[in-house]
Amino acid sequence: MSTRLRSRWLAAGLGLGLGVTACSFTPAPAGGAGADAADGLDAGSVDAVAGADADDRVRPDAPPVDACGADPTLHACLSFDGYPLGPAPTVMVDASSHLRSVTTTSATLEAGADGSPALRIGTSTEVRLDAGPSTLLADATIELWARIDGDVGLDQRYGLIDSQGAFGLFYLDNGGNRRWRCAIGAGLATPATAGRWTHVACVCSGGVLRMYVDGAATGTSTCTGVDLGGTMVIGGDETGGGAVAERLDGVLDLIQLWSRARTDQELCAAAHVGTCP
Repeated sequence: MSTRLRSRWLAAGLGLGLGVTACSFTPAPAGGAGADAADGLDAGSVDAVAGADADDRVRPDAPPVDACGADPTLHACLSFDGYPLGPAPTVMVDASSHLRSVTTTSATLEAGADGSPALRIGTSTEVRLDAGPSTLLADATIELWARIDGDVGLDQRYGLIDSQGAFGLFYLDNGGNRRWRCAIGAGLATPATAGRWTHVACVCSGGVLRMYVDGAATGTSTCTGVDLGGTMVIGGDETGGGAVAERLDGVLDLIQLWSRARTDQELCAAAHVGTCP
């Protein structure tokens, strides 16, 4: 994604509404006792039920900013800017000060909604972020932009980013209901919409897990810290032994890992929803 924050979501064909609807969310138990890894919901996870669809939100233009600046708390930043459209290089470098290597197999960079490069994940794609500084962090934020293009299938899921045993961010079907899910600690899930660009963030701070969709908080759960230093699979699930499963059918952009809890105001601004608190 271009580091300029543009009105990429007002382009024709993305199916966005033209009104602004306030969203309210009420946490509720997810999946019941039978929920398991097949649907991406652990027995203790929380499912935040949305009172209004995020499609009703409109994102105006915003001033240029450097999304991958020299912030020491930014552990990784994948914007894909500066690379040509087409087959992705087999090795790229993240744009944070840590300069972590990104290795790819059968990945493609295609024009995102604003025309700048975004990462297309296919059925044989494998993208990995190499290891960085490893520390169990009491405060951490994982955020990214995603557009889901495929039909995930009943009780199946797509991996967006996963570091086995540390954290994961998924798009899943839970009994016919589509969800974004933060797989950190007890876990947290919230309603999802396919076919449109969505900003999703997971924040662990002081033992509390919060999830944000398009800049709006969607509920809370519990977490015990996050290690952002391990190797990670982008656009899939790290199943162990080097295998990748649950590959995304869609596109990812501006993947950021922070060693601090981003604020409500920061995440609202990052989602470009207009007026923020």
